[in-house]
Amino acid sequence: ALSRTQHQGTWGEMQLRRLVEAAGMLDHVHFVEQHTVADDDGSLRPDMLIDLAAGRRVVVDAKVSLDAFLDPEADEPTTAARHAAAVAGHVARLSSKKYWKAVGTPEFVILFLPAEHMLGVALRERPDLLQTAFQRKVVLATPTTLMATLSSISWAWQQSAMADQSRE
Repeated sequence: ALSRTQHQGTWGEMQLRRLVEAAGMLDHVHFVEQHTVADDDGSLRPDMLIDLAAGRRVVVDAKVSLDAFLDPEADEPTTAARHAAAVAGHVARLSSKKYWKAVGTPEFVILFLPAEHMLGVALRERPDLLQTAFQRKVVLATPTTLMATLSSISWAWQQSAMADQSRE
C-alpha cells in the first residue's frame, strides 16, 4: 500500500494529524492542514501550520520517501544510503521554500519523520545530517520529539487562555 509516493505522503500526514490530536490540539483552532499561503515568489502549501501565540505559526512537513525501505532487492547499507539521501534531499527542498517568510514563523520548518527508526537510519549513514538540517533551518522530528514539542505548544495555549480569563 505504501509503494506509491502519494500513499506514503498520505500515511505521513495521517501520522502527523494523529500526533497533533493526541497532544490536545483541535483542527482550525490550533492548526490547519494543507493551507495555501502566498509569498513574493508564488504560493506554498505546507502539510500543517500550527498556531502559536502572537499570531505566529510553526510549519510542519511530513513528506519523506519510504522507497529505500520498500526495495526488497536492496541490502541494509544500500537502504540506509538511499534513505539518508532522500532525507537530505528533502531538507534541501524544504529549506529552499523559506516558509518562515510567507507564514511569519520562527525561522525554521519541522520535517516530520513518521517513524522513530527513520531518523536513526539516516543519522547512522550521515552523522552530520542534524547539523546540516539546522543550518538550513529545518528541524528533524520523530513522533517522540514532535509530541514533546506539540505538548509544549498546547500547554502554552492553555496558559494563555487562563491568563485571558484572569484578565476578564
